[in-house]
Amino acid sequence: MASDAVISTNEESLSCKQWAISKGYWTDPYVKLFLKSQPRPRPPEINKGVYARAKVIENLTVRFLEQRTDATCQIVNLGAGFETLYWKIRQIGLRPKQFIDLDMPRVTQVKSHIVRKKSELYSIVEPETQPNDNKQLHSRDYHIVSADLQKVSHVETVLNLCGVDFDAPTCFIAECVLVYLSQSGCRQLLVDCRSFFQRHVNSLRTGKHV
Repeated sequence: MASDAVISTNEESLSCKQWAISKGYWTDPYVKLFLKSQPRPRPPEINKGVYARAKVIENLTVRFLEQRTDATCQIVNLGAGFETLYWKIRQIGLRPKQFIDLDMPRVTQVKSHIVRKKSELYSIVEPETQPNDNKQLHSRDYHIVSADLQKVSHVETVLNLCGVDFDAPTCFIAECVLVYLSQSGCRQLLVDCRSFFQRHVNSLRTGKHV
């Protein structure tokens, strides 16, 4: 799972999103802040698919937060990459109790660096609670943290470190990440993540085995 090929899908996904955004499919002023270069052109069918996936996840997350008191809810994004959902929901006035972006160490280190470097991003997440960790980022309600999704006990440990409330309503997002796990590993991750939250858990999954 830690191969360069898997990690590169993050950059490819981001580039696809920015091209679709540039063509007016939807608005997200934060995606371009994570790009290293200009996106290459994509055909309309790719743009439509990227738009549909991004908006479905965004809309369902917003609905999850609005149907409850957003300050009591939590979002856990598995294999988040350079996803900008945290900034999008803050932009419309929603602020979950905890929002956690999980990914591999190389990804979280780069994302943390970009967030700290770009004032448009950092001004929304500061102040940091652990400012000396250059591989991850922790603020009062937002975390960029590394975790091995193939080791569920590690995921639970990381969630604890982020101050997750295991009794709070929680939504798990897995956007095209479960396909990189074995079928048994995928099932085990979903079963165990649900077991962490005995009373409240939702999940949004794309590209799944189960």
